[in-house]
Amino acid sequence: MKEVSRQVSKAAEEQTISSKQISEAMDLVAERSQQIARSLAEHRIGSQSILNTVEGVKGIPVENRKMAFNIGNTLRDLQKDSELLKTEMERFKFYEEKSDGAVVKFGVLPVESPAVMFRKFSPLAEYLGRKIGKAVELRVAIDFENALKDIGNKFTHICTLGPTTYTEAHKLYAVQLIVKGLRDGKPYHRAAIVTGVASDIKSMQDLKGRSFAFGDIKSASGHVVPRLMLKNTGIDLDDLKYRHHFGHYDEVARAVLKGDFDAGAVIESVGQQYKGQGLRILAFSDEIPEWTICSNNSLGEQDISRIKSALLSLNTSTAEGSAILQSIDEHYTGFVEAHDRDYDDIRTKMEQLGMI
Repeated sequence: MKEVSRQVSKAAEEQTISSKQISEAMDLVAERSQQIARSLAEHRIGSQSILNTVEGVKGIPVENRKMAFNIGNTLRDLQKDSELLKTEMERFKFYEEKSDGAVVKFGVLPVESPAVMFRKFSPLAEYLGRKIGKAVELRVAIDFENALKDIGNKFTHICTLGPTTYTEAHKLYAVQLIVKGLRDGKPYHRAAIVTGVASDIKSMQDLKGRSFAFGDIKSASGHVVPRLMLKNTGIDLDDLKYRHHFGHYDEVARAVLKGDFDAGAVIESVGQQYKGQGLRILAFSDEIPEWTICSNNSLGEQDISRIKSALLSLNTSTAEGSAILQSIDEHYTGFVEAHDRDYDDIRTKMEQLGMI
């Protein structure tokens, strides 16, 4: 009996110890649970902080891209200035300044870099000088906007203008047409939407959600017509991943070739030029009137008449004419009469985009 009592007592003591251990274990579990709960709460706070941080910085790539483009544009402008200055200095001569009436200032729209445009149009300026008996001084603008301001503010007497810039200059400054160019015998060209040869973009519809490189905002082939081509496909500017305006067609072509943009807009001749280097033409626009040579009212009627006559007589049938025209562009073959009504379609397109 004593043995039984002893065993019962021992069992009770062991049960007490076990209960204590269970109690301690439960306390430990509770403590660990609280620690886990606190950790989860801290994790949630940390996760929210991360989300808030992500939310705050997710726009940075876009802003950085915009900043990079702006820096790039500034550097390109500086390069244009330096190239043009170098070209001007190469032909600089010390001579007595002639009176304003003895010099015709010929403005040039920079569809390529100003230095390149200066070299291309120098033979035409020299030819006109011989024909009218006055010095013809080239003034290549840095961009389309400045070409427009120069002819409007009479810093230039005559100027090459594209369809868009002529339309705006005619409305703002009453600029008048002298002639328009002929490209392969035709007074028009087309815009081209281009992409990389290895791109998975197969149609205009595939451009939705992609990056796009435009030309100058005042360019018919680089902006106005391509933008309406996109719009007619159902793609607005906000449907593009991102977009940027370059000053010249060759800059657009190179940006697409480098992969900086999925697609871009150029004049047809530039699209063809870069086909062998990896560009693929996705689509062509309808016909766009050719570039023009215009004048403001600061030049006398006699001078304008002589300039017009000289331009209309220029063609590829003579060695001189061919050399002058080929210097500008291998596809240029001469000039024809131009009328304001020729640009009615461009005027309508600009109105649709709210540009005039």
